[in-house]
Amino acid sequence: MKLEIFTIVLDGMPFIGSHLPVLNALKWHGIDWHWTIAEGAAMNRHCTSWCKEQLPRSSSDGTLEYLNSLRYHKRIEVGSRQSWDGKIEQCNWCLEQIPEPCILLQMDVDEIWTAEALGALIDKFNDPEVGEVRINPRYYVGPNIVITSKGTWGAPEGGLPRAWRFNPGQKFISHEPPVLDKINGKSIEVFGGNINPQHYGYVTESQVRYKEQFYGYAGATARWHMLQQNSYWPAQLGIFFPWVRDGAIAERIYD
Repeated sequence: MKLEIFTIVLDGMPFIGSHLPVLNALKWHGIDWHWTIAEGAAMNRHCTSWCKEQLPRSSSDGTLEYLNSLRYHKRIEVGSRQSWDGKIEQCNWCLEQIPEPCILLQMDVDEIWTAEALGALIDKFNDPEVGEVRINPRYYVGPNIVITSKGTWGAPEGGLPRAWRFNPGQKFISHEPPVLDKINGKSIEVFGGNINPQHYGYVTESQVRYKEQFYGYAGATARWHMLQQNSYWPAQLGIFFPWVRDGAIAERIYD
């Protein structure tokens, strides 16, 4: 079955440009693919109604210009609006562009896959009973700091839903967390670096500033800098990120 990928994005640099080379390499794995991208500001509604209000706008970091350069790519479709009715509308707009049954993949802009990992993920759907795959990405809270605890913040117990057996007309009923209106089969969780991506969630200061503003994490940027300067490892992430309350452990992987 064809792989249909979707991404929602606002200010996706420097990560947005990392995906196309990986997708192009899928031809060596015999995988047909299409990528749909919804760009622009999502209002704080529906599953993100608890977030802070943000003004309608387009990306201002070069993301929109990059996406405009892809508009004539036969495997890519881009939709840009300055205001979406929550992230759920962005997701469902992407789903509305899919004309036939497929394997659906939510590819977060800062979640970086390899072609080999995507191939291994798609192979899971060779079992006709599999309808959903939940992943366990390696979650970064700095350029060289990762979460090493299992089943905690960044990689919660049970994994993150990322891929589904999809039929046209289906919709997401939630984006945070991703919940499709129907799972067409059983849900499985996968482990191991050969099938999971690298999730660069808190790698750049601009990412952290945005999360501080949108999610209301007071002092997040200053606390993130304290984490980068920490000298004692492993560390309780909640000491630096007080919104993390589940005992997550972070470790510096190189100096």
